[in-house]
Amino acid sequence: VTYHWRNAALTRMLKNSADLSPGANMDDVHQMTLDGTLEHFGLGDLEIPACPMQVSVAAVEAAVYRFNANNLVLAIIVNASQHAGIGWDSVISCEFLGVFKPHPTVYAAAPRYLQFAVEEIMMAVAHNFDLLGVHTSDMKTAFVRRTDEWEGEGDLFAPMNDPDPSPDITVDSFQDLADGLTQ
Repeated sequence: VTYHWRNAALTRMLKNSADLSPGANMDDVHQMTLDGTLEHFGLGDLEIPACPMQVSVAAVEAAVYRFNANNLVLAIIVNASQHAGIGWDSVISCEFLGVFKPHPTVYAAAPRYLQFAVEEIMMAVAHNFDLLGVHTSDMKTAFVRRTDEWEGEGDLFAPMNDPDPSPDITVDSFQDLADGLTQ
């Protein structure tokens, strides 16, 4: 159920974000897609919590400066990160920017807010739409295959194991990324 709901919310955000009212955030998108998901599974008016982030603590700790650029609202990012034991140096929520990934504004925000040169930043992504978006900047990219993310149903719009375009690094897990960053 949660995978279906997450997929519906991401699809709504990616394909119809221009139809969202100004100031809409991922909580709004999740709410817009909840009824359809519950109806799809015949569950009536159940409340289903959002899934926490699936990130390796070791991968985050291996980075020199750790930031999170995310479509979720700040409260979900902070709560899920605290629950998982992940400490970020900075969080950039698309809620602050008024646009969602893969809009180029999101990727331009990281170097501007963090005061790093674009060449000093590597964005780790797990979805092709994010990989395509980050390539609008000159940031380095790491693609993390998460083949179990959609319960074996693959990535949202493209095969999970075939990043497009080619990232600087491709790994099979966040732990592999952490191992690669610390070598």
